[in-house]
Amino acid sequence: MSSWHDHENVSSIVYAYYSGQEGGHAIASVLFGDVNPSGKLPFTIANKVSDYDQGALFNGSVSYQPKVVFDEGVFLDYKFFDQKNITPLYEFGFGSSYSTFELSGLAVAANATANPAPVRETNEKFFVDGKNSSSLYDVAYTATASVKNTGDVAGAEVAQVRPSSRPPRRAPLVPH
Repeated sequence: MSSWHDHENVSSIVYAYYSGQEGGHAIASVLFGDVNPSGKLPFTIANKVSDYDQGALFNGSVSYQPKVVFDEGVFLDYKFFDQKNITPLYEFGFGSSYSTFELSGLAVAANATANPAPVRETNEKFFVDGKNSSSLYDVAYTATASVKNTGDVAGAEVAQVRPSSRPPRRAPLVPH
C-alpha cells in the first residue's frame, strides 16, 4: 500500500476487511455520502513488512499447535512502533469522517472494586511474574468523556484510548 497510497489519483482508501454479506451495500452508502463512516483501524499498518516486529509474523508452519508468547511485554502493535520510533503508514485507531467531533470532560477513575466473574474469568492462561493470573481482563480504570458532533453531517465517533507520546493523524473527508 505504501507504494500507491499517496498517488495523486488516490483520493481515499476504503479498508473494508471482512465486510460480510451486506458489505457492498454498506461501502456504497459510505462512498456516496449516504452514511458517515465511523470505523477505526483495529491494528497498525506499517510502511514496509520489515517495520513490524519480526517475532510477531507467522512463519507458515502449521505442524504444531500455535501459541503466542508475549515476551515483548506491552510493546504490541502501535506500542511497538512507538518504542522503536517507527512512523507507520496508518496507525491503530486511524479513521476518517465526513464530520468533525469535539471531546470534552475526560475523566479517568481507578476501579476500586473487584470485577465480577464474567468480566475476569477466561480460559486463556495469563502469567504475571511467572504465576497464573485471571486478571487479563480486569477493568483497572474507567474513562468517560462527552462527544459532540460539531460538523454539518450526522455521524458517530468511536473514541479510543491510545496511550502514546504521538498524537493520532486525522484527515477529514469531504462529502460530494
